Amino acid sequence: MTTRFINIAASAKQSVGHRLARRRFVSSLRPTDVFIVTFPKSGTRWLGFFLASIIAQKQSQLQSSPLTVTDYGGLVHDVNRQYHTLTPLNEFDGLLDPRIFTVHASWDSSLPNVIYLVRDPRAVLVSYYHHFEIVDGSFNRSMSDFISSPPQDWNSHVRSWLEHADSERLLLLRYEDLHADPTRYFRDVADFAHIPTSEVELASAIDRSRFDNMRRVEDLTQDLTKYADPSGRFVRKGKVDSWRDELSPEQIKLIEERNKTLMEQLGYERDCD
Repeated sequence: MTTRFINIAASAKQSVGHRLARRRFVSSLRPTDVFIVTFPKSGTRWLGFFLASIIAQKQSQLQSSPLTVTDYGGLVHDVNRQYHTLTPLNEFDGLLDPRIFTVHASWDSSLPNVIYLVRDPRAVLVSYYHHFEIVDGSFNRSMSDFISSPPQDWNSHVRSWLEHADSERLLLLRYEDLHADPTRYFRDVADFAHIPTSEVELASAIDRSRFDNMRRVEDLTQDLTKYADPSGRFVRKGKVDSWRDELSPEQIKLIEERNKTLMEQLGYERDCD
């Protein structure tokens, strides 16, 4: 057998294995599962923290200690590893419905219910850049270089979900709208997840999810020295337009030119003409 046919056979075997793994992963999902899906640095932690606060209230877990930016993951689970390795979610079989997961996936019709949170790409790239500064000790790229060649493409990720915005199983939210009217849009989140939430519970969860409160809890409970940049933090400013303070006009123009169609579709006004 020639090398060419050996490669074809190996590829076919790998393809079959991938399909079987995919089938096992999909079969581990429940119709009630809710996935918070984002492009990285688009508010995953904020939205997950809010839903974890609602769940913790209902399970009376807030009476003994505050919910932190780390332990909220025991209620709203990051499954990026499982998703990208097609590992079934059997480890979460003991959780009550609805199970809430977070993942950075492009459009995937197998995910039962998705809250897709989108954020201004100018703010995303600034936050993404600082994320690498915090977690990667070998990171030494300039902001301009990072913006010119980001590790992932915001445009293709967002577009894949916007093309299915009319799906009843998809709730599309803008990060900026959550900031502008948290009561309205966090109510939409709780209702979409089918988590019965009183107005008192909603207001309490929104208050705990304010960035100043999340930062205060992070300061009290987290060891920031373990990161490459100990002065960094996962809960940063949370501001809608802080990118204006960090990006040059040339950098802003590059981001806007690359993403102009989607930015216009999502209502993000361009800063450079």
